[in-house]
Amino acid sequence: MPNCNYNEVELWGVCYDIETTTTLDLNHDQLTGEIPPEIGNLTSLTHLLLYENQLTGEIPSWIGQLTNLEYLYLHENQLTGEIPPEIGNLTNLEFLNLDSNFLTGEIPPDLPGAYMTSLTELNLRNNQLTGEIPSEICNQGAGGIPYINLRYNNLCPPYPECLNEWSLYGQECIPGFLPPRPPHSHIHRHPHRGHVMGGGRRRQRGGRVRRQMGGNGNGLPKPWDR
Repeated sequence: MPNCNYNEVELWGVCYDIETTTTLDLNHDQLTGEIPPEIGNLTSLTHLLLYENQLTGEIPSWIGQLTNLEYLYLHENQLTGEIPPEIGNLTNLEFLNLDSNFLTGEIPPDLPGAYMTSLTELNLRNNQLTGEIPSEICNQGAGGIPYINLRYNNLCPPYPECLNEWSLYGQECIPGFLPPRPPHSHIHRHPHRGHVMGGGRRRQRGGRVRRQMGGNGNGLPKPWDR
């Protein structure tokens, strides 16, 4: 295990500076277990990219404390439980992708709440969400959230008028029934997987390259297929 300094946190065998780490890019890195609470100390994060792993457990409520986040990619893991309403505190969030997990419960009204005016893409596809879709989802910015994908859930009508048939495809609003999940092998993979952004430092550990990021990220892949 590394000996991290007092101003660093240890995540999966790597030390990250609390003040200067802005991007944590560990996508497709074979990560397991729950999302570590130490991430909550990285308050300068703008990009949290943990997609395409085997992370389990619930999305922690402390994620709502990372108020500088612009990108939150947790898709294609094995996350369970409900979507924490604290995500609604992320007023700078632009891209939210929770696609292809095992999330249950209703979409919290505060998720597309009045303060998330920067949100441009919302992907909750291929989970086990139930109940009605909050009408607040149509109240984002001047014309609502430009891209919404709620396909393959168990969401019930009445559906908000801003959503089209494509956004809602695959709903089965039958009590106790979960819609069929498309196989992960058919999910579009990201063309720039593993891209290192913002001049991050590479560290070699155990034969695998780890990425510690600083500065502003750019060149992000699109989070899902259109």
